Amino acid sequence: MTIKVIDISKHQQSFHPAAAKSACVDAVMLRHAYGTKADDMALSWASGIKEQSLPLGGYGFATWHYKSKNGGSVATARALMHQQVQSWIDTTKQSGCDFWFAVDQELERGQQMGLGKHDNTMLLNEACDMLAASGLHPCIYCSVAWDNNYIRTADLRYNYWLARYYDGTADFGAVGAELSHLPDGKYTRWMRQLQDAGRLVGWQFASTGCGHKYGAGSENIDRNVFYMAPAVYKPELGEVHPQSDAQYIAIGPLSSGDQAAVHAQLDKLQVPAHTDTDGVIYTDVALSTGDQVAMIHLATTLLVPIRLQDVPFGQEEQPEPDGPSEQYSVVFMSMVVKGGFASAADARDYIEAILGKDAMERLSVSIAVTGKVA
Repeated sequence: MTIKVIDISKHQQSFHPAAAKSACVDAVMLRHAYGTKADDMALSWASGIKEQSLPLGGYGFATWHYKSKNGGSVATARALMHQQVQSWIDTTKQSGCDFWFAVDQELERGQQMGLGKHDNTMLLNEACDMLAASGLHPCIYCSVAWDNNYIRTADLRYNYWLARYYDGTADFGAVGAELSHLPDGKYTRWMRQLQDAGRLVGWQFASTGCGHKYGAGSENIDRNVFYMAPAVYKPELGEVHPQSDAQYIAIGPLSSGDQAAVHAQLDKLQVPAHTDTDGVIYTDVALSTGDQVAMIHLATTLLVPIRLQDVPFGQEEQPEPDGPSEQYSVVFMSMVVKGGFASAADARDYIEAILGKDAMERLSVSIAVTGKVA
């Protein structure tokens, strides 16, 4: 079962549900709010969608995880979460939402993550509990990179609507809209595992173009395929086996002052490390994704090179036997930070999940093809 879904917000400027329906759209996901502020077009567009007898889903754009909002306090984040989710529930009572409703979690420009993986997952569960108690059908919207860095799937009690663009211009029915046609690699295998376990309810596969075709006033519109409707969903989450994302880090060369700053951060994270004669610091153990994020933030603040890899530095990494024929890497200060991505879009998603939407431009981060896998 595949359901063709578009998702919209006030950024579409205008929306004609009849045009979407005539173009064979099966359902619409409508942004209901940003934080506690209702989307300017939510209720007026909701009525038009209902008039066309299209299932109406929705999402709320969460900001309680922003460090600028919570100051690193879980208690503050929880209080903000309750305020935001309750405002979404109030809006859905007016809109008549009867499809999936998602907690949208990502980072905007200039924002940083203010919660660790455990606490973030806990609050996502609590947010979805509130939505479910109100009669809605909750799920989590995020990128695959976000999921890997900030969510503990084993502890998450709700399903995913994941964003991942292989061909961001693809339309419904195209190869780029088929999960089976994605290039093999860590992200693809994870999405397929989630789908097999009944945890992937939707996939946002494209966001460029097609706006006018589907009734929007904007040139671009998000396209999604959903694999099940709430009415037929069975709330039984299958077991998954997350792949290890722990990696070793090398940072530098560094001045003596920067070495002190890096060692202070590593001591705070309780990560043993050593420094070579060139002033490069190497971790002696692999770091969790959360600790990797902390070190990447520090490196970009100090404007020093940082590299991540699966094995200790000095050992050669082995390519995945079933990996993509081309690998893409994130590059900062002319050095590869992290490689092994199946596409340029995956590499971009990774760095934007950590450093925000404007990271590529603000920090002069680039993406390179790092060669063929033997």
